[in-house]
Amino acid sequence: MNLFYNLKRKFIVSSIFFCFAFVVHAQTPVAKYGQLKIFNGKVCDKNGNPVILRGMSMFWSGYPEGAPYYNTTTINWLRDDWCVDVIRATMSVETGSSTYINNPATELAKIKTVIDACIAKGIYVIVDFHSHNAENYKSQAKTFFTDIATTYGNQPNILYETFNEPINQSWSGTIKPYHNELITTIRAKDPDNIIICGTRTYSQDVDEAANDPVTGTNIAYTLHYYANSHKASLRQKATNALNKGVALFVTEYGTCDASGNGGYNAAESQTWWDFLEANKISSCNWAIDNKNETSAALTSGAGLSNWNAGQLTQSGTLVRNYIKGKCNSVLVTGSLTVAFAGNKVSYNAGDAVTMTATATISTGSVARVDYYDGANLMVSKPTNPYSYTTSTLSSGGHNITAKSYNAAGALVAESPLYTISIVGASNVSTTGITDQFETATQFSEMTGGTNDPACSPSSVTGAAAGIYWFEDRNAATPFKAEATRAGDGTLQYIVSQAANSYNVVGFNFGEYCVGTTKSKYTLDLSQNAVLKLTVSAPVTNTATLDLKFQMKDADGTVIAINKLVLLPNGTVDGPNWYKYEVGFSKNHVTPDFLSLAPNSTTNFVFDFKNALSIKNPNNPTFPADINTNNADFDFSKVVEVVIIPVNKLDTGAPNYQPLAFTDQKIIFSGLSMGDPSLGTDICTTPKAVVVSDISYCEGATDAIALKATGINGLTLKWYTTLTGGVANTVAPIPSTSVASTTTYYVSQATSSPNTCESIRSPLKVTVVAPITADAGVDQTITTAISAALVGTGSSVGTWTITTKPAAATVTFSPTAPSAAVTASGLTVDGAYVFKYTVAASGSCPAASSTMTVTKATPVCTTPTTANAGTAQSITTATSATLTGTGTVVGTWTVTNKPANATVTFSPSANAASVTANGLTVDGTYTFLYTVKGVSPCVDATSPVNVVKATPVCTTPTTANAGTAQSITTATSASLTGTGTVVGTWTVTTKPANATVTFSPSANAASVTANGLIVDGTYTFLYTVKGVNPCVDATSPVNVVKATPVCTTPTTANAGTPQSITTATSASLKGTGTTVGTWTVTTKPANATVTFSPSANAASVTANGLTVDGTYIFLYTVKGVSPCIDATSPVNVVKATPVCTTPTTANAGTPQSITTATTASLSGSGTKVGTWTIITVPTGAAVTLSPTGAAAAVTASGLTVNGTYTFKYTVTGTSPCVDAFSTVDVVKSVAPCTVATTANAGTGQTITTANTASLKGTGTSVGTWTVQTKPDGAAITLSPTGASANVTANGLTVDGTYTFLYTVTGVSPCGNATSTVNVVKSTPTCTTPTTANAGTAQSITTATSASLTGTGTSIGKWTIQNNPANATVTLSTSGASATVTASGLTVDGTYTFLYTVTGVSPCGNATSTVNVVKSTPTCLTPTTANAGSAQSITAATTASLIGSGSKVGTWTVVNKPEGASVTFNPTGASASVTASGLTLNGTYTFKYTVLGTSPCVDASATVDVVKSTAPCVTPTIANAGTAQSISTATTVTLSGTGTSIGTWSLLTGPSTVSFGTSANMASLTVTGLTAVGDYTFQYSVAGTSPCVTATSPVVISKTTTTGINAAYLDANIQLYPNPVTDRLQVDVSNVGGIISLKMYDMLGRIIYSTENASIENVDMSDLSNGIYVIHIQSDYGTYSKTVVKQ
Repeated sequence: MNLFYNLKRKFIVSSIFFCFAFVVHAQTPVAKYGQLKIFNGKVCDKNGNPVILRGMSMFWSGYPEGAPYYNTTTINWLRDDWCVDVIRATMSVETGSSTYINNPATELAKIKTVIDACIAKGIYVIVDFHSHNAENYKSQAKTFFTDIATTYGNQPNILYETFNEPINQSWSGTIKPYHNELITTIRAKDPDNIIICGTRTYSQDVDEAANDPVTGTNIAYTLHYYANSHKASLRQKATNALNKGVALFVTEYGTCDASGNGGYNAAESQTWWDFLEANKISSCNWAIDNKNETSAALTSGAGLSNWNAGQLTQSGTLVRNYIKGKCNSVLVTGSLTVAFAGNKVSYNAGDAVTMTATATISTGSVARVDYYDGANLMVSKPTNPYSYTTSTLSSGGHNITAKSYNAAGALVAESPLYTISIVGASNVSTTGITDQFETATQFSEMTGGTNDPACSPSSVTGAAAGIYWFEDRNAATPFKAEATRAGDGTLQYIVSQAANSYNVVGFNFGEYCVGTTKSKYTLDLSQNAVLKLTVSAPVTNTATLDLKFQMKDADGTVIAINKLVLLPNGTVDGPNWYKYEVGFSKNHVTPDFLSLAPNSTTNFVFDFKNALSIKNPNNPTFPADINTNNADFDFSKVVEVVIIPVNKLDTGAPNYQPLAFTDQKIIFSGLSMGDPSLGTDICTTPKAVVVSDISYCEGATDAIALKATGINGLTLKWYTTLTGGVANTVAPIPSTSVASTTTYYVSQATSSPNTCESIRSPLKVTVVAPITADAGVDQTITTAISAALVGTGSSVGTWTITTKPAAATVTFSPTAPSAAVTASGLTVDGAYVFKYTVAASGSCPAASSTMTVTKATPVCTTPTTANAGTAQSITTATSATLTGTGTVVGTWTVTNKPANATVTFSPSANAASVTANGLTVDGTYTFLYTVKGVSPCVDATSPVNVVKATPVCTTPTTANAGTAQSITTATSASLTGTGTVVGTWTVTTKPANATVTFSPSANAASVTANGLIVDGTYTFLYTVKGVNPCVDATSPVNVVKATPVCTTPTTANAGTPQSITTATSASLKGTGTTVGTWTVTTKPANATVTFSPSANAASVTANGLTVDGTYIFLYTVKGVSPCIDATSPVNVVKATPVCTTPTTANAGTPQSITTATTASLSGSGTKVGTWTIITVPTGAAVTLSPTGAAAAVTASGLTVNGTYTFKYTVTGTSPCVDAFSTVDVVKSVAPCTVATTANAGTGQTITTANTASLKGTGTSVGTWTVQTKPDGAAITLSPTGASANVTANGLTVDGTYTFLYTVTGVSPCGNATSTVNVVKSTPTCTTPTTANAGTAQSITTATSASLTGTGTSIGKWTIQNNPANATVTLSTSGASATVTASGLTVDGTYTFLYTVTGVSPCGNATSTVNVVKSTPTCLTPTTANAGSAQSITAATTASLIGSGSKVGTWTVVNKPEGASVTFNPTGASASVTASGLTLNGTYTFKYTVLGTSPCVDASATVDVVKSTAPCVTPTIANAGTAQSISTATTVTLSGTGTSIGTWSLLTGPSTVSFGTSANMASLTVTGLTAVGDYTFQYSVAGTSPCVTATSPVVISKTTTTGINAAYLDANIQLYPNPVTDRLQVDVSNVGGIISLKMYDMLGRIIYSTENASIENVDMSDLSNGIYVIHIQSDYGTYSKTVVKQ
């Protein structure tokens, strides 16, 4: 598997298992298929038929999540229930809790257990050496596989996997050598079972292995994938490897991420399974384990077999269904061959090449045959005969193959490879050649002189440029030259020759025809003319041969004379010229010839530039025809090399007359000519490859292998660096998983070795983030004429409208690209379809999304009416009766009222006649009577005013508090107030801590103010109540308290704080200026404190300190005036030690005796306790032995039947109390068989809690009671009665609470009891919480006040009290020292509480402050009346007349959406005309009269209802059904409707003509010349108020026409057609593609893209039927129908 992140996935992965299942299998896989083998690149059965094995991989053998399943039970279940064909046993080599390296015997035993189980069940087993670094454990691997091969090598069940997943090791340097060694090891014991070899990058780089395979037979290569991480690009790598002819075996795959966890992807898993089935690839799923990972097949706790649905993971269920669904399936096989017309293998450029496939299939029928040129799909042929003719193949060699498929789309067969040549029309200029003779068919061989010189059309002319060796196999002539290639690096000639003959072998570079003219390919040796050749002769030769070499150029000049023929004077040594002929051995002066003796080898090297040419080679005159400077020979156009073999033996000097020879063998190897580094075979240093940068969207699944435009016949070589690196001849498929930019480099070169290679061209692949667009959800509007559209996406997009009702004009605001726009003009009912498009970026296509706004305006036929009655005026009354009328009973609301007024309705607001209550504040109350309209009619409203005008006070109330006073030592002051009547005194301001009271009461003119003990100013307020309508009057007076200064302050000292534990009293000693008095100021609840001898002494004893907590005592020394008293507090903290380990006692279980008179009692607890007798039956005398403290005693004297109760008491260690437990011994004739038990649980300690949960257990449900508790505690238990679990409440007093749990025994068994202690210990507060709300405030017109509190911490403000009808809010609801109180609109006193929360165990502190509001009064309230409601139909204006206390202003407060209303005149005016009432609906107008302060404004509203007559008979239009035409350019349209309509063209690829008029129901349209979809619309005008109706119809023209029709038909491929899920549209060979669109038969665009190439259109979710592909290009338009089935 593949993990490019950190650790290898399988350390953190458990995947699912992949296998088959049926309960009964008629034939096991091994019995069915027998000995497997690799044949034609597939895993095949014993007869050579391809098979597909489907199975499961075990988890690492050394990990606990998978090891338990290495057993026979699991294997049997996988075969019987899942129907697996194969199991993969994965040995943990170096990782896991147990490994083969550290524990070989244990791990080997697990593997063999699985192997044995598989053999017994007749299924195959892959033995996997599971490691990522197997090269480090090669010796162990050899030992392991030797053991397995020796033990099981004779079993056909076995497959070997030698290296699970290499990571980044070198294939050629590490992985391949490792495999070769392991193959040798295994083959020494097992000659034929399949060996599967892991590949680089977690067994994914299978294409790399296919280019450089290992050595051996029956070899397959490992392919691993994880469906959510590895997709099309990895399948392409697999396809590349399969095209190389190697076999693949997916020994591990997952349905999730490569990490093994997360990313479960069922859809991609199915895509992979389809790929495996189509290519006949076997597989095993990872893995059988129960680890908490997505890839695991089993859930936690799954057993070894019999797994139900709940024990299978999501992945396990998916894989089991796949395997079981393929159980006993029959694999479809067949054969496929291709024949070429005339059996031709060589064609001239432009010739028609016709190929016909013959296909067979074992089951079903052949659905199609695909033809490939190399890896490129040329065409798909769906019908027999499967013939294909093309004349567009480029010059050069072409590797033609074919593949056949059945109706399910599964691959049936692949043809052999057929090589043909297309001869170009231009010469070849090269700089060097090599011929390594590495294959038997590397270059064509051609008998010299047999080509047709006239280049007639029927002749077989020369093939592409190459090295063509001459032959003459004619046995009738003395000369014979028979060439044979063995594919072993040699070319072997058998030659025979007559005496004195000069016949030749050798080679040229091919010929080609241009029309009827034949030309030769040439070789450019102007830079380097060195010939290198290794020549050998076998020992069987009988003659020594001299080989003579010559070269010929394009005009026939031969170069063959050694330069040494030139004498020192520059002339030619004419008489001896023959001695200087290259290769002429007799009397030769230089060693530039080749002499080949039997059983010899010569490496011949000769530079032809060291030779001279012969001017007239066909009829030479020597020495005149010898060129002295090579000027006659054109080294740039060499056409052939001649090798003349002659017998070294001759008839004697001076003439060279060689003897004859017969069937001598000459073996050539290692040929090179010119500069092999500059060129290989027939090529120049190639020019740079033409490439184009490409880009993909991130996550794109259509990434294909990179493409480059090179020279035909040359190999493209791909690199990841500009220089250096290892070339890959398989074009990489770029990854699109992450947005990035990657540069690849590509060159072109001839075949290896000694390749001639161009410079590297950079090809940049940019992966950009995908474009996204979301138009949002659909909307429905009624009266609105606009809609807010908000789009989202990867960037800001643009809104357009794609569909709208006829006559509607839609605009957008803003108009520029914007995510949020308002679509206006939605005035016509119907569907408005809006598209939000985010523009393309780079290679990412634009993304778009649509949403629909449906406009449906209701029509009101009977408008709703409402009448609120006439206006009213009241004085002292606080209520008014309102009576409304209308189409139905309506509802009353108050729309305007004076500030501070609170209005209610009785009996309720939902009645025609109601009473409006709460009219207490003077002013205008506007009430609105609303009658609900029945949809689509809108509501009707009518206002009415009630004016409250309270009588004016004529004799105002007066109050006088008297004159200010000053006091010193006095603590009271006499206050005398006067006024219209007797008033009441209050204190408004006083010094902090002062408490003021009035005597005899505050409700008198003359009172005494007491409690003036704190210096400062005391402000008293005298309030005289007013007689209605007069308000109260108030008058303040100050009393200033100024106490004389004390010069010798009183002192008091209460001593130092004390702490006590068990004591209940404390000695207090106070000191000071005089003897003082003791008081207790703070004590724990329930504590009662006394002083002895009394509190009036310096030294006293404080008694009653029985409750834990803090006791604060105050020592007060009286001051001598003016000195005040002095006080001093002292704390005595009572902290009774807490019992942390409560005492426990257990008397044991009850006993029953019959004849025995003794019983053994055994108690337990925190320590040894004491036994006592509680109750005995009457007449029994019981004794205990031993006495005293003892855990075990014997009770004697149990002679009388009955219940004996014994108590076991364990004394508690202070502060823990004693614990006890009782046990019953029942003496009876019928024994107690099941003794009663009771257990009260363990002891508890609580602090602040006042409750405790008690849980008892026993033989039955018992009853709880309270045994002991602290004084003052009141305990309740809930629930009461018998209950095992209860809550003890009231634990408020510190101390120990003992609870008894009693379980009643069933006779003759006695009761059982058990106790438990709960210790309560409350923390003590040492620093009490304080809070201060500040001083009181007074406001008049303000409606808010700022409040600031202080205290030990920041507190929280709340509203304590406020005047009726006032709604007060605080600016901060949480903790804050300063807040603003708003809503102080009603006169009166507002009281605010400032609370500071205490820190436990201290309680909260609170403080209040008053704010007094007193507002001036409005005497003449403002009034406003808007008049009565109106209804209009055709009118677009309404006259409005308002009235009130003065002239007001009109405004519009409600109107139909889209309406624009104006007033004339504008500004303040009682009468206006409202214009613009064009839209149906309710228009609400408001008449506002401004009030004069302190009187508020008054307003009233009135409704004008606009409605039109409804459309009774809606308009109808029908354009008819869709049509399809091919060659026709006209079409007849017939429309129907309520009246004759008009035709128009909405969209289409060309303009059309409607003839004389489009205003008729039926007409003929002309001008449909372009291919595509024409959308026509038939419109029938509506009679007002009915709107126009429209209907569209689509006419599809599907035949390609025009001058480029043949070109488009030949270069546009649609496959498959019919289609079931995914349609491939290949337009990569068509230039200038503008757009590709797919339409359904309603004219809707289903798929659209710009700049198309190879498009994969997902049609799986589309309905079955006919669709139209429409392609627009520079070559014209093309349309074709596609059938979805």
